[in-house]
Amino acid sequence: MNSFEIAPGQAARLRETFAEIQDAEALLWPAADRSRRKRMSAGMLYAAACAGHRPESESLGARRFYRQAVADTARFALPLARAASSSLAPARHGDGCNIRIERSRAEPDQYFVLVELAKGAHTSPTSLIVCDAEDRCQRFALPVARDGISQIVAESDSELMRLISDPASKVYLR
Repeated sequence: MNSFEIAPGQAARLRETFAEIQDAEALLWPAADRSRRKRMSAGMLYAAACAGHRPESESLGARRFYRQAVADTARFALPLARAASSSLAPARHGDGCNIRIERSRAEPDQYFVLVELAKGAHTSPTSLIVCDAEDRCQRFALPVARDGISQIVAESDSELMRLISDPASKVYLR
């Protein structure tokens, strides 16, 4: 059995999430199909979120649990972007960090995703995790920050640009 430290006040929410996942599995998988499909436990989802890699899951409840575990363990969380932004990918402002997108002057199909940390940030995140409205999350490695700024070069048709350009996506830094 695995044991995890639970933040104060989170036990009830975790129990509720586990119950939702269990109920969804019972309703969506007839008894005969359960033996043929590999099941993903909530513990596996939580461990994957803490380790920084994304498990494959078709279950909405499992994806929600994974995104919540990422949110709970992230150093920084950036809320939904402003939908009224006029740029291709809206800037995001969070407590202690900002993300902005700039078009490359040299290559018209390239963009720079700039992650700026507030002055005095003690730790530099190593991962940028973007979750879409359906809680499908994708992890992107962040290079070492220079002067508080990490920079990722992305093609205009890349998965990163697709996700981060969506105002409904959520962004986390770990």
